[in-house]
Amino acid sequence: MKVKSLLAFGLLAALATTARADCGADHGAKAAPAAQTIKAEAKAAACPIHGTAVSSNAPTKEFDGRTYSFCGEACAVEFLKNPTEYAVTTCPVMMHEMKLKDAAGKTKYDGKTYYFCSVDAKAEFEKNPDMYATFTCPTCGMTHTYAETKAIVQHEGTSVRLCSEGCAAVFKKDPSKYVQKAAAKAEAKAEKEGAHAGHQH
Repeated sequence: MKVKSLLAFGLLAALATTARADCGADHGAKAAPAAQTIKAEAKAAACPIHGTAVSSNAPTKEFDGRTYSFCGEACAVEFLKNPTEYAVTTCPVMMHEMKLKDAAGKTKYDGKTYYFCSVDAKAEFEKNPDMYATFTCPTCGMTHTYAETKAIVQHEGTSVRLCSEGCAAVFKKDPSKYVQKAAAKAEAKAEKEGAHAGHQH
């Protein structure tokens, strides 16, 4: 049994290595932002109204780029009435999770709004935003800071950030594929947030 377990573990490790090799990215250098994103998504699985655990088929709503799960439709309706009362965010400087309404400040950088847990954190971000602002590599889907950008590819008048030369090479082979995928996600997000706005009173 122990030998089988070791073999299975080795197979999984090999598959993971192969997946990373597909885009040639050095993803082991600093994967903290992606790990933090996964952790945040896991926390968002608790009902934001009651804080209770939710089932896998629980109703969901999206707000400000994050998906929230609810223990019932009544909680989902309550959330839509005033999402900023219950929505959470993460300070990009201190990585401290807080309720959106408790943020000490906010600033917009490159079209995205960032919220901060303190005035000092906001000042630190504004001093060197590329150290904290994040982007998602369209090729591998991993989250990185702007400072970790390894390549910028121009596509139809738009600058696309990528996390490695390998990802850039894959992107260049079929840029429309990845641009369309990103556009579809952005459109779906806009539709959901538009629905939220229509439900607010």
